[in-house]
Formats: sequence, structure tokens, C-alpha cells
Amino acid sequence: LVQGEAITKLADMVNREIKIQCQPPNKFIYSFEGTMEIGNANKNGQVMALEIKQTLLRGCKLRNTEWVLGVIVYSGQETKIQMNLPKPPHKASEVEKLTAKSTGVIFLIQIICC
Repeated sequence: LVQGEAITKLADMVNREIKIQCQPPNKFIYSFEGTMEIGNANKNGQVMALEIKQTLLRGCKLRNTEWVLGVIVYSGQETKIQMNLPKPPHKASEVEKLTAKSTGVIFLIQIICC
């Protein structure tokens, strides 16, 4: 397999050893750097550079394509999309707010009295 050569069927990838090395998970959506080494089981492989052009982020849809061969590099909380989500706001009910204020006032009164 030569860089830029099309893979026409899944059989082209059978019995090949594939190693992917890439940067650790980060929140920078528009950057990705890594290398992919494709080789036969008993030969040295060819090293190809991987960059943002070869990646699909979580939630993306690929259109006008019959098939695609892919690999999941990061999953769960390590995806770039998950790392960019803001922390959810803390929601407290009116009763919780009133209880917190009352506890604070009672604590201050006890300190003053004792």
C-alpha cells in the first residue's frame, strides 16, 4: 500500500499490521498530529502522517461515501468534543438555598453567643 493509494476492498487491509501513534487527548478541535504505520506481518511498514484532514470528530456525519475504513483513537471523556463541553451549572432548589442561608445564620449566632 503506497501513500495516496486507494483501498478498494477490505481484503487490502487483511494480514497487515497497523500501528497508530498520536498526541495525547487534548481539547484543541482543529489540530491532530500522529503517524500510522501500515505493514505486512514480516516486513517493515510504510509510515504515513495523520492530521486533522483524516479525522472525523464525534457527532460528524460522512456523506456521499459508499464505505469508510476507520479506527477509534479516543473515546468517552477523552474525545475533543467532550473536553470542550462546559461544566454543567449547579442547580439548587429554593428549599436548598433557604436551608444553606439558615444554617449560616444559625452558625453565626452560635459563634456570637458562645
